Parts: sequence; structure tokens; C-alpha cells
Amino acid sequence: MYSPEGECTNILSYFATTMLQKHHPLLQLLLMHYREFIREPVALFWTFVFPIALSGIIGLGFSSDQTPKYSVAVTTQVPQRLHTVLTQLQYKTTIVKYHEEGLLLLRKGVAVLLVSSPLATDSLVFHYDKHNENAQTAYLNISNLLLSIAAPEQKIRTTQLTTRGNRYIDFLIPGLLAMGLMNSALWGMGWSLVDMRIKKLLRRIVATPLSRYLFLLSHFIMRYVFATLEVAALYIFAYFLFDIHITGSFIAFVLLASAGLWAFSGISILIASRTANSNVANGLINAVYLPMSLVSGVFFNYHGFPDWVVNIIEKLPLTLLADGLREIFNEGATLEQVFTKILWLLVIGAATFLLGLKIYKWY
Repeated sequence: MYSPEGECTNILSYFATTMLQKHHPLLQLLLMHYREFIREPVALFWTFVFPIALSGIIGLGFSSDQTPKYSVAVTTQVPQRLHTVLTQLQYKTTIVKYHEEGLLLLRKGVAVLLVSSPLATDSLVFHYDKHNENAQTAYLNISNLLLSIAAPEQKIRTTQLTTRGNRYIDFLIPGLLAMGLMNSALWGMGWSLVDMRIKKLLRRIVATPLSRYLFLLSHFIMRYVFATLEVAALYIFAYFLFDIHITGSFIAFVLLASAGLWAFSGISILIASRTANSNVANGLINAVYLPMSLVSGVFFNYHGFPDWVVNIIEKLPLTLLADGLREIFNEGATLEQVFTKILWLLVIGAATFLLGLKIYKWY
């Protein structure tokens, strides 16, 4: 009669017997995999050190025992008790003179909600997008604490932001476009070059009179074509489904996206310059891809991090690209207004491209 317990005992007995036989094939295969793993110090780093380091970085913004620190914009007319509540919650407060200034901060993602007080009234109006989870949480925390202090005389109203440019989806789509360009360059270009080295194809390339600059440039041009199709597909989808438009300069949009792809292409060449192992390449690409995709404001406002971390995040290429695209989409930015971001992305791409080419391993 079949017994699951007996079957389990037989399996355990088999493995125990296997481990006691020094030259058993299974044991030797296990030892082979173990030695193969520990002979790659870089693999050890990506397996054990990198996840711990990444957890520490992300934990700065998410693992606090205190109430999450959201950024709130308030107009100058709000009563003092609101400032008292915001201080107790330790929220970052930005005082704006005009209502439109607060809405601009919402479009930029600098603030999650705007609080105003109509003239000659004692009521407070909270402006936010109901689809933004952080905005809803901040509103509930503020309103609950405010009512516990000033109830029942405090009057609170909410206004849902549904106009184009003020919604959470208007914040999200440009970030997804930026992340798509990064993903296209890192995996589509960087991994392709590593794969060619692993297959010994670069040896054949270097043996020809072909210029190395032209070889790498051809990868960028081909990646540019594919990235253009990817961006166009996502934009058309967002245009018809979410009514998202490019309100700023279309030329600025094209140049900024191109500069972003150039920057990440240069980083891809630098990553692939010496790598001849698929595990190491995967680790290096993820070391660039994961931190930036999590902290550069693609899905949420990065101003919740400590100020010194925000200063670093703002200089990351994905942050420059995502913030610039949001300015063009939601604020009607011109080429002049995003020119600095374009210039920095071009510098990052040129520096990493030249360094990667200088140390590139062609065999």
C-alpha cells in the first residue's frame, strides 16, 4: 500500500546515502556547482551584498517608524492650527501665495496635495487626486488630527483633481516613458553587447577594418529606432485611453528623449565594456536599473526621502529625464526650460561612452 510518509522517508534515505558516497555523481555535480559559484567573487557580491545595500537605500524612504513624511502645499490664508497639525505629523510644508502655484507643485510631484482656505471663511479645502494613494493617506492623516484638535467648528471640504495635468496618471505616464527608454538601452543594448562577447563574436568584429566607433554607434542607432517605436506606442495608448497630451514643445520632447536614450546607451556600453559573464552582466544592469527605477520618481514623489538623499536623486539620469518629460507634458515647458537637463544627459552619455570605449574588451 502506498504511503506518502514512506515515500518521503525513502527520498531522504536516498539523499543521505548519496552524501555518504564520496564519488557519487550527484554529490560531485553539487560540488561542481558550488565551486563554480564561489570562484566568481562578483557573483557573491550580487547575491549577498547588493540586496542588503539596496534594502538599506530604499529603507531610508520607507522603513521609518514615524508617520510617512509627505509634502504638502498650503496657501497663505490657511489658519495656524493647520500648520500645527502639519508640524506634528512632520510633513514637509511649502507655502504658496497663489492657488495656481500649489497646483504647479502637484504637477511636478513636489507635493501630494494642496490645502487652501477661501477668503472670509474658516473652512479648509483639500485638493488632490483620489487615485493617488499617497495623497489620500496624507489627507486622512491631516483631517483626522485636525478634527481631533478643532472639532466641531472646523469645516473641511475636498476637491478632486480631474483636469488634465493634475491627475496622478499625468505624473505616471512621463515616468513610465523615461523608464522605458532606460530599460531599452540597458537590456536591449548592454545585454546584447555582453552576449556577443560571450559568443566570441566581438573577436570577429575587431579582426575586420571596421571602426569600433561605427560598430557601437550602429547599436545606438538601431536602439534609437526601436525606442522610438516603443515611446510612440505608449504615448498613443495614453493619448486615447487617458487623454494625455504633450502640452509643451514637441522639439524639446524629442531632444530630451534622445538625450536620455544617449545617456543610458553610454552607461550600457560602460557596463558591457569588460563583462564576459552573463551573471555579472545581469547584476551590473540591475545595479543601475533597480535603484533608479525605485527612487527616481517614476511611480511616486521622491521628495519623501531625506533632503541629502533628494539632492543625490535629482542628479540621477532617470530623474533628469522623468522630471523633464513631466515639465513638457504637464507644464508646457519649452526647449529653453529643459535645456539644462538635456545638456546634462548628453554629458553623462558622452562621458560614459568614451570611458567605456577606452576600456572596452573586444575578446
